[in-house]
Amino acid sequence: MEIIHASFLGFCMGVKKAMEKAEQALDTYSNRQVYSLGPLIHNSVAMKSLEEKGLKVLPSENPETLDSFDGKNSVVIIRAHGVSPIVKEKLNKSGAIVIDATCPKVLFNQKKAADFAGKGFDIIIAGDKKHGEVAGIQGVAESEEDSRLVEIVENPLQAESLCLENENCVILSQTTFSPLEYEKIVETVREKKPGVLVLNTICSATEERQNALHELCKKCDVVLVIGGKNSANTKRLYQLANSHCFQDGFRVKKVFHFEGELKDKDEFCEVKQAIAEIGVDCVVGITAGASTPQSSISFFDEILNEIS
Repeated sequence: MEIIHASFLGFCMGVKKAMEKAEQALDTYSNRQVYSLGPLIHNSVAMKSLEEKGLKVLPSENPETLDSFDGKNSVVIIRAHGVSPIVKEKLNKSGAIVIDATCPKVLFNQKKAADFAGKGFDIIIAGDKKHGEVAGIQGVAESEEDSRLVEIVENPLQAESLCLENENCVILSQTTFSPLEYEKIVETVREKKPGVLVLNTICSATEERQNALHELCKKCDVVLVIGGKNSANTKRLYQLANSHCFQDGFRVKKVFHFEGELKDKDEFCEVKQAIAEIGVDCVVGITAGASTPQSSISFFDEILNEIS
């Protein structure tokens, strides 16, 4: 058996920055309670490590939950996904020390959305409606005085139902969105509004990981996707690898998604069986989401080495 890693593994720049800020806050403000607004990153292994050091998580889905939050003697970290202006305002009013760990690429997205909304453009956001980053971008756009229509679309079917009457229209995407899905949505919007302005706002790290996985699936029989089950970019890696199973030009036959370190190694039985069925020539590929720590990747390397 051979083990191959995808070209891009470990924390992306935005996640690394957020983790560093959290570690610094826990060290610097040992006399205060340090919170992250929502899970700092979508990875249970990394979050457990921070929580053991004292980090607590505040709910972030509903801004109204912050109305009763007393931030005195507290520190609140805004995660890499960013937040809307109203959430940031409520945090500042709570009396907490606020540390903004929003990813620079998400901040760029927010700025573009605000700029075009302020010019009276209709704003179309391609992304997951329940994702924190999308909620933040939407909130920034809607906060502009001249903001008109701000719509979120998750797929081409939703894009078909858009009513775009404004002459000026711009479309941008969640930074971790699927490039292929974004292209399909853009094509659908262009059919309705040929003059739509299209912004390429997908993070390069997202594209690099998906492209690397595309190549990995040509060389491997089994692929392990390591990362949070709630991580948007990790879920898309899993979906992409599955789409290549038994497809012409690709070698991959089985794909498995693991959150992180296993509580019971029996959870690995299906992988062992898949490897055994392929035989000694089996090649196993490992890829990981942008919020997956190196320790999780090393953990699965060790398990695979034990059975090789």
